[in-house]
Amino acid sequence: MQNKFYFSSYWRNWSRVLTTTHPYGPIVELNLTPVPNCAASGWETDVAPGIIRCHSTPRSRRDLLLDILPSYVRDEMVAHLGELVTAWLIEEDFLAIIDPEKIRREKRRAGGGMRLSRLRRGATPIAICNDAFLKAWTDDERKALEILVREEPDFKA
Repeated sequence: MQNKFYFSSYWRNWSRVLTTTHPYGPIVELNLTPVPNCAASGWETDVAPGIIRCHSTPRSRRDLLLDILPSYVRDEMVAHLGELVTAWLIEEDFLAIIDPEKIRREKRRAGGGMRLSRLRRGATPIAICNDAFLKAWTDDERKALEILVREEPDFKA
């Protein structure tokens, strides 16, 4: 599926639509921004870990569904998450690493979404520095990631 980006006028946040035909959805989305003005929502908890949501909430007239993520949203993501994590959230083929059976099990107890780490197939790597994701990177970009991982112990690569 070509990337689609969705703005919820109710929650006032952006997500990436992964599919609209999943049996446990029908809509499967990945958070790209947290819910504003919500104490329980934040970049570190609701975006950076890769939070997947499955729902069948009807769209509102005021919602947006776009083929291209607005640049101001991407800029905000980069400001809070960095370029590497932002690119990962926008470009990774998450459906290829998600186990549908785990979605079915986790969906029952997940109110605000499910962490990607709990949904992955077997030992499928989900780190932003996995081989498939790094193939297109230059040596300088790989070195920058290695420095980031070394210097920021809380960064999970």
